[in-house]
Amino acid sequence: MPGDSEAGANAGQRPGEILVSPATYRHTRRIFEFAEIALQEIAHENLGQMAENAIKLPVLYRLLRALPLPEKVRGIEGLQAALIGRDEEIILTSPQRPIVLLKKLEDCSLPDSVAPNNKYLGFMLPYSPHQYLLLRDNFDVLVMTSANLAEEPIASGKDEVLERLTGIPDLCVLHDREIIQRCDDSIATVTGGYTHIIRRARGFVPAPVFVGEKTSRNILACGGELKNTIALSRGDQVFLSQHIGDLFNLESLSFYSESIRHLQQVFEISPEIVACDLHPDYLSTRYAEELSLPLYRIQHHHAHAVAIMAEHGLTEPVLAVVMDGTGFGPDGTIWGGEFLRADLTSYSRLGYLSPLQLPGGDKAAVEPWRMALSTLYRLYGEEGTAVANLPPALVKIPN
Repeated sequence: MPGDSEAGANAGQRPGEILVSPATYRHTRRIFEFAEIALQEIAHENLGQMAENAIKLPVLYRLLRALPLPEKVRGIEGLQAALIGRDEEIILTSPQRPIVLLKKLEDCSLPDSVAPNNKYLGFMLPYSPHQYLLLRDNFDVLVMTSANLAEEPIASGKDEVLERLTGIPDLCVLHDREIIQRCDDSIATVTGGYTHIIRRARGFVPAPVFVGEKTSRNILACGGELKNTIALSRGDQVFLSQHIGDLFNLESLSFYSESIRHLQQVFEISPEIVACDLHPDYLSTRYAEELSLPLYRIQHHHAHAVAIMAEHGLTEPVLAVVMDGTGFGPDGTIWGGEFLRADLTSYSRLGYLSPLQLPGGDKAAVEPWRMALSTLYRLYGEEGTAVANLPPALVKIPN
């Protein structure tokens, strides 16, 4: 801290930067009580603060829009804000330590601003020595979010944190070990007694998935554009990368390329074949096209069907009902809501939901009000989209 001889003794220290050492831990409680703080972890960065000090949380919500902010708690006994059953306890206390989505109690003691209008809270237990030290004799709960701007990967290096997150945290607590490979927290939920991994990352990666059928050549699968994950195959093993995220900008593409190189290096796998999505404009497709390897373009919904077949060890043809949004079709139109007769290498289209116009193209996927207007126009024509007939929520949308 400025003016503190112990914390200021680190050579090359920048203003507002605190290098973590045993001496600085005693300052951490005071810092957390008054500041949003960028906290460097072993494998990734977090922005965190005390749950009781939620006045600045709207800043964090601008960083993480899609999921409830995860709460990091000292132990199971600290979970006084959500329902937890035996299955949830098992995954919470597992060595992987994922974020687990739990149903919020009606008399939840956490501030409403932690997850407004959301029935669920994401909880995780500490998994690194740093986190145990922070929570020991200090806090029962910390509110955390990844240290990144929307649509950008997690900041990893010290210089990157201080450059990209300028003006967001009040202070940065940094480790003296650089992060080699950034990795998000994994996210899990329990439904009907079965644990679903919603985001497979820290703790689960890079453990392989065994698919039963051996591949004759090593394959690199480049993934899609949204919630991207890449995969490398060798024999009957498929090594999945950590969650990479949406490929919309140069920062995400750099992280994507970095993750592919890292996975190839760690497992000493040189791909002989590359597979990509059928969509010609995805950054992952363009990456695959530049590799000068035999290229296979895979229809989006067929890929989903085969992934489920591989997960359950199915090799015979199946009837696949694939309701995973939209995907580029071989006829040049956008497919969605597909009924496929699928096997591991081919498919036939048996049926599909009636197509709709996509106002704004791919933008309709992130602004669903566009599809609402398209549906009204399809059903009722121009009368259905007249301002006088629109639902109140659509009338409020600015032009």
